[in-house]
Amino acid sequence: MLSRRIASFAYQKAADISADLQRLQQETGEDALGAASTRGGWRLKRMARKRWRAAAGALLAGVIVAAGIHFYPRTVSALSAKDTIVLADVINKSVVTR
Repeated sequence: MLSRRIASFAYQKAADISADLQRLQQETGEDALGAASTRGGWRLKRMARKRWRAAAGALLAGVIVAAGIHFYPRTVSALSAKDTIVLADVINKSVVTR
């Protein structure tokens, strides 16, 4: 039964799809690019501005947090009696002189 219902929605020709899309476009009031018509375009512009501001604010907050983590002065603990300091002579033989 479900397969019959799905088959009834199938398009037989590309012209059928085109006609259906044009009808849908006229009903929803959208132009070819998918943007709203001038009647409701201001709403989309306002929503886009709000999204842009929210995205910019989130990016700025992320940069501030990353900079704080990077430049935050880390505390260095002092040496205690149990710590060991090793002093050794090192001869660098990695450079070959001619």
